[in-house]
Amino acid sequence: MCKKIPWRVWIIVMIFWGSFVNYMFRSHYQISLLAMMEPRKNETVRDFGPRFNWSYDWEQQSISALFYGLTIISLPASLFVRWFGPWHVLFWSTIIMAITSDIIVPIANHVGPEGVFTMRFIVGIMAGLQHPGMHKLVNNWSPRRRKGRFMSCYMGNAFGSILTIPVTSLIIEELGWSWSFYYLTIVAVLFCAAFFLLVADEPSNHRWIRQEDLEITDTPQEETMNTSSEKGKPPYWSMIASSSFWAVVVAHFGNQFNLHLTLTTVPQFLKRKLQFSLKKTAGVAALLHLAGFLLGCPYGVIHNWLLKRGASKKICGTLFTFVRE
Repeated sequence: MCKKIPWRVWIIVMIFWGSFVNYMFRSHYQISLLAMMEPRKNETVRDFGPRFNWSYDWEQQSISALFYGLTIISLPASLFVRWFGPWHVLFWSTIIMAITSDIIVPIANHVGPEGVFTMRFIVGIMAGLQHPGMHKLVNNWSPRRRKGRFMSCYMGNAFGSILTIPVTSLIIEELGWSWSFYYLTIVAVLFCAAFFLLVADEPSNHRWIRQEDLEITDTPQEETMNTSSEKGKPPYWSMIASSSFWAVVVAHFGNQFNLHLTLTTVPQFLKRKLQFSLKKTAGVAALLHLAGFLLGCPYGVIHNWLLKRGASKKICGTLFTFVRE
């Protein structure tokens, strides 16, 4: 049975799992933090382990630290992928991300918010390195006319938030907030073990790929790739002067602003203002990501269907951006 499955399918599974893990580390902390802090005003709390009396500013800065790291690394991240290859970037960034997140537990107890801020900042840098690596894997492994379907594997990010937020609340209520950090490491280690065995930078480097899979995966990409050994400089000025470029930037900024605003603020509003329990807070906070996942998975299939029937990429991109936003 497994021998009949094309290797590119396993790559899709691993990219889905990788984006799932990436968003686990992004989304769990907002729930964990509610169990770590002393109650504010009329907030009702239960005993989930040691609680800290950090200032409100430090509490919010510890949430923002990951996004500071993401922002700083976003531009040079692709250079790391070029220098080291997507396999090394994804594998080692996940290892470092898991170790650093685990260290937060003793640092919160013995160092304070400054140390937690530093560790979350490092987690953000590692998380920011991963998406360029995933993009490179998609480019190397996906047949050209099936790239839209291949890109649906990124919906692992929404699935990661859907599961992580409520699972984190359940683990906190049963085992305490420290285990909301430890269980991420278990998932990350399992991912790294599977990634080590199943993934390679490109089909020609894969140890177990079959010849028929190699032909299907490689040939379409070679038709559109520049095989010259010389690497030209990106057309920066042309990009800056392009209205299409800025339209993509604005659309992506709006998408990310909405995603991260809800990811960071909704749990606090539900818990502290509406007095929801931790479990109910997590359940409601996960609904937005559930909607994104249910709508996002068919997008790649619909995109391919429209292209086969003559729709332009511009029309497809505009349509899906409008629907999503």
